[in-house]
Amino acid sequence: MKFPFRRRRTDGVDAPVQRNSDLPAFTQLPPEFDMALELKAAEAKAEADVGSGAYDVTVVEAIDGQLPYENEIDSLIDRIRSEEEVRRILAEAEGDHFVLQALEATEDGTGQKLSHTKLELQAAHLESDLAAAEEARAELGRILRGEKTAPDDTDWSATEPAVPSSTQYLGIVLRPERLKLWFTTVGLLILFGVPEAYVLSWILGIFLHTDDWWLGAGLAAMLIVFMVMVPYVCGTRLVGAKRRGYSNRLDRIVFLGTLVWVLFGAGLAFARTNASQQEFESEQLAQQAAGGTTGHFPYPLTLALWFVAILAVGIAMMFVKVLTHNPVRADAVKADTSIALLRRRIAKVRTDLNAVTRHADFKRHMVDKQNEARRHVYDVVLVRAGEHVKRHYRDTLITMMGDPAFTTGITSGEAA
Repeated sequence: MKFPFRRRRTDGVDAPVQRNSDLPAFTQLPPEFDMALELKAAEAKAEADVGSGAYDVTVVEAIDGQLPYENEIDSLIDRIRSEEEVRRILAEAEGDHFVLQALEATEDGTGQKLSHTKLELQAAHLESDLAAAEEARAELGRILRGEKTAPDDTDWSATEPAVPSSTQYLGIVLRPERLKLWFTTVGLLILFGVPEAYVLSWILGIFLHTDDWWLGAGLAAMLIVFMVMVPYVCGTRLVGAKRRGYSNRLDRIVFLGTLVWVLFGAGLAFARTNASQQEFESEQLAQQAAGGTTGHFPYPLTLALWFVAILAVGIAMMFVKVLTHNPVRADAVKADTSIALLRRRIAKVRTDLNAVTRHADFKRHMVDKQNEARRHVYDVVLVRAGEHVKRHYRDTLITMMGDPAFTTGITSGEAA
């Protein structure tokens, strides 16, 4: 065979040959392969082979392929690479565990651990909830646009509420549509309930003949549930009856509730008027005893004023509910809020998920590059180092042999 290494005959047969200009950069050789020791071993082997007389022109011409020591170098390289292959498989498994740990235990800026699996499940659940909320909102939109009636055959058509334009939490929950809805429900109860409670506590204080404010306020709180909630409920039922086309029919609940509410208010007005009359008469008797003039108690006017004062809050509540009550539109506002908050949560989860994925991808890239560098060391650099040792052995053998015929035979390939 032809050997690719050609050497010019030299006179220094005792000096080992080492072509420094052809040496590769073996700075990253595996720890199992010591280049300096292998080169010295090659020189020692070449010297031993020359001293033993094992090689001459005839032997070289009879050898097909590499010399025996060169096969030993190849065997050494193959053994090192085989051992490395086992370590490489274990290292790849460890790298997979490293990446998996990055996926399941990445920390955010606050130190909270993020799990890719949990985030995926959370995102899937939130997106499922979002799809259901959007479907329900679309159904409410069809009712508000008059395309269909509500499940109870009520026409709740009205203008659709404006969707949230902000992605900030306060911008979503404090937008005008939601504040308006809050005011027409809870806000009205507070706005009208406070003065009603004041009037009732004052009346009860007269009857109880006590200065205990808490006792009067507690009893007034029980009465206000009736005096405010009855007009609230009656107003909503009046709107529902009108929307269903039953405006000419008398709703029994509205009739009975309003009747009891008015009678109860009238009873409180009569009781408070009688109490005022007794106070007035006591004052008149005291003035008469002092020689002063007496007057007449305006009973009808006082009764009317107390009656209006007690029922005015309830009347205002019923009036406002008749003008503003629309449960479908209220549900649409709530649905818009829920959808906006769900989208905000999904965006947050997706951001965390992307951060975890990028972190795991970086770890995977780093592991892959480390494995790639490791493969290059054993599959490229180590093989080149072996070739260099074999070449060094052959050059040393040629130099120490000092026979032109041997040099020609081993380098020309005439007896390959």
